[in-house]
Amino acid sequence: MTRILLLLACLCSPYAKALSPAFVGTSKGAFDCSFKASYPRSYKVLKTDKPAPGTGDYNDEFWAQVPWTEDFVDITGNASLTPRFKTAVKIVYDDEYLYFLGKLEEPQVWATLTTDNCVIFNDNDFEIFINPDATTHNYKEIELNAFAHVWDLALNVPYGDGGYENSTRVMDPGFDMLQPSTVATWPTVKSGVTVFPESCINDPSTAPNEGWGVEVRLSLEGIIYNTTSSMPEQGDFWRLDFSRVEWRVLVNETSGEYYKDPAYPNEDNWVWQEIGVVAMHNPDKWGIIQFGGIIGEDDNSVDLYEEWPARQMAMMIYYAEHSFAGANNGTYTTDIQELTKYSPIEGALSSGCGDISVTLPKGGGFVGETTYGGFTALVREDRQLTLK
Repeated sequence: MTRILLLLACLCSPYAKALSPAFVGTSKGAFDCSFKASYPRSYKVLKTDKPAPGTGDYNDEFWAQVPWTEDFVDITGNASLTPRFKTAVKIVYDDEYLYFLGKLEEPQVWATLTTDNCVIFNDNDFEIFINPDATTHNYKEIELNAFAHVWDLALNVPYGDGGYENSTRVMDPGFDMLQPSTVATWPTVKSGVTVFPESCINDPSTAPNEGWGVEVRLSLEGIIYNTTSSMPEQGDFWRLDFSRVEWRVLVNETSGEYYKDPAYPNEDNWVWQEIGVVAMHNPDKWGIIQFGGIIGEDDNSVDLYEEWPARQMAMMIYYAEHSFAGANNGTYTTDIQELTKYSPIEGALSSGCGDISVTLPKGGGFVGETTYGGFTALVREDRQLTLK
């Protein structure tokens, strides 16, 4: 089942490097204005001069030089909930595509869904979330099962902020990475899956299996469609995360088929960058990728995302305002001192880390503004996060 993927990446904590001036001498009292403690995982995506094989075979020589991400963790970040099976990803890009290779350790490889654009996470699946302009709006999501069937979505706004899937399936004109349309001139999504051992899928007699590999090729033009982002250049940063949905299964003694274990009605959610809650649609909490140079010519280190402190300060306003509204009949406030009581990170809004203000537009909602480290970030009540 070949439909395709590829991507190359390199991983190194930017905090292992010397801090830039924007991150030096920023502690106010006991508070670290760099927000280092909440800095997400990051990965260097290197450039390839040839396409990935697209089979999902993680033993293919093409991927040998490409580093893995860290192993996935539980979505909540709870260290006691270590995933039962390992998952990691490799990424590379070229002038047209972003390529991903996922390796999913799995002793019982199974799938049931045989059409595209259905609710793929009802099977075990691999998911990619991409927000190229880091606004938390107009981001893309791709899900695949072990049959290589795809569900592609484009979210105008996170679900929790009143958003919905903005695709040709629900509105026109819209967006669909799978089907050519009036708005899609780019090649469609390609994916491929290889199971290990061969032909083990849905066959309990072969268990324990090694697992399955998945490749995905995504059009860069498609990813940036309807965003403020342009085609990536070396040095650019995007926000991205991966998720794996894992259901526990048993074997029916009569039919010899897998079925979901009723003792575990809820799935496990394992991710690259933890979210803190069981909800992937929090784009401000995703990981960071940086586009690098040619494989073999660039190193694996990731530069520091210098916008991070200003963006985090703005998000402190966002979360504080919504918590305040929850306690005050849905109203927002311009009182920063009052908001400090509701900040998810204690002291963030009272630390003196830059300038902070909130305005309440006549039409409703709020606009929070923070200036720090040479960057000014704006956040709205619907989580739209921009720099000016």
